[in-house]
Amino acid sequence: MVKVRKLMEEEVAKLTKPRVARQGPSRREMIRQQYRQYLQGLQPGDWVAVELEEGERKLTVRNRLRRAAAELGLELEFRRARGPVMYFRVK
Repeated sequence: MVKVRKLMEEEVAKLTKPRVARQGPSRREMIRQQYRQYLQGLQPGDWVAVELEEGERKLTVRNRLRRAAAELGLELEFRRARGPVMYFRVK
């Protein structure tokens, strides 16, 4: 069964205080810029190997690469690979 309780004034103050605006790009935007940099300078026909670091997921990295490629007007074709490595070709 769930527990329901009324919040104390201090708890309400923490929940409702205005957020401070961030300075500079968000973490997500920084990652997006990094992936665009990886792909800049690649031409159709180029093959690339991506070595994943521990904790990184192939699906996440592939999605980030595809999004960055789309922003640069590129299309990527991925090949299946075992282990912590990915291969793709720029179409």
